[in-house]
Amino acid sequence: MLLEEVLQEYLYDCQLRKLSERTIKSLRNNNKRLFQFLATTNSIFELEDVKRVHIQAFVNHMSEMGNKETYVNSMIKCFRGLFRYCEDEGYISRSPMNKVRFQKEEI
Repeated sequence: MLLEEVLQEYLYDCQLRKLSERTIKSLRNNNKRLFQFLATTNSIFELEDVKRVHIQAFVNHMSEMGNKETYVNSMIKCFRGLFRYCEDEGYISRSPMNKVRFQKEEI
């Protein structure tokens, strides 16, 4: 299944759960940023092709670009939500986010 199709379904589910427009916009933008990275670096467009190592590479890329840990962690939360949805719907048997760790935030 195409990543873009899954994202549209997920965002529709978020609307049905009455999430705010601001939250939905953030979910859309963050997940699209991941999809763009996957497409340009690994030519990945299908949900089934996404592996933990690909997501970790994106997290590393975001850190190397100077983004704060809190921002990167908020993106990880977005990705977890999407892939949990895919797992719950039976699109994938196991989420690639299962072993992706949050970054340690400065106190």
